Amino acid sequence: MVVRLDDLKALFHVKTWGRKDRHFGAQPGFPEPPGATPAGGSYVKTVLEFYDGEKIFCYSSGYDPQSRGFYAVPADPEDNNSKIFVVNSSLVNIQFVRE
Repeated sequence: MVVRLDDLKALFHVKTWGRKDRHFGAQPGFPEPPGATPAGGSYVKTVLEFYDGEKIFCYSSGYDPQSRGFYAVPADPEDNNSKIFVVNSSLVNIQFVRE
């Protein structure tokens, strides 16, 4: 099967395949303590908004508007995604949160 990158919103790397629960208890945003980021690299707090209305609070690294996409790590450590490859063309808005 051929999957075209432009047909994707993002590629989600999941921790547990087939998990039914959706982790409803989490509040959108960035967990405490402030300034906590994933290990390694230079990550920036980022809010992604997709054309389908979904918003993801994450830490991103390597965003370039001219590239096809970039990697992000969910801000919520309880999220079922370990990392996400975001396709730039699927975004309606991206915000970088500077402290």
